Amino acid sequence: MEIKVNSVRDQVYERMHEMILDGALLPGARLDLNQLVAMFGVSKTPINEAVQKLIQDRLLHVRPRSGTFVSVLNLDEIDMTFDFRIALEIGAADRIVARLTDASLADIRDAQARMRELVSAIDPESSRDFLRLDAEFHDRIIAAAGNELLLEHYRQVNTLSAVARARGRFAPATFEAAMADHEAILDALEARDRDGFRAACQVHVDRAKLRLRAALAAHDTAAAAGAGPEPVSPTR
Repeated sequence: MEIKVNSVRDQVYERMHEMILDGALLPGARLDLNQLVAMFGVSKTPINEAVQKLIQDRLLHVRPRSGTFVSVLNLDEIDMTFDFRIALEIGAADRIVARLTDASLADIRDAQARMRELVSAIDPESSRDFLRLDAEFHDRIIAAAGNELLLEHYRQVNTLSAVARARGRFAPATFEAAMADHEAILDALEARDRDGFRAACQVHVDRAKLRLRAALAAHDTAAAAGAGPEPVSPTR
């Protein structure tokens, strides 16, 4: 895992970002900076710089006199992240549909097709691949608006949701539900149907929010009782 490129801080940031999303750094975990230095083979300076950037992204937070920890979203914060996400999607709907090209639509459809290949035999490893493709699917839709600031904020809010999903295992049945929601979104985009796109996005986000809230509540209840965690829906 040694870093061998020039942009050391950016590379460390990207690696740590991936570790948080993949669950290698679990929500609530305390960072060991010395361990990260040894892991990446770099000095403390780029580690500290990457950590500061991740704090700005709200993926990490500092507890005075305790250290730096991976963020844990509570249910109210999860609601806020989903509400902000749908505000961005619906607010950008006119621009997305107006600027959507056939090439962009083909790229979005390609991400959906690659997710479909994973669904039939989903496991913990392939579920992480599914989530990366899911992020790509949504990124490509927002990218069609041609607004970098919009895309930056959208990625940030979806990353926060991914931190919540990292708290539990994945329930395979929920992937099919996400795929069905995606198809409705794609159908609206292909028809250049602004109202249909808004409605499909709203349904998708509402369903994902409810599934994630219920799964995290079940996970916390099981953890408090000393039982194994219930599967958590990773769908977005």
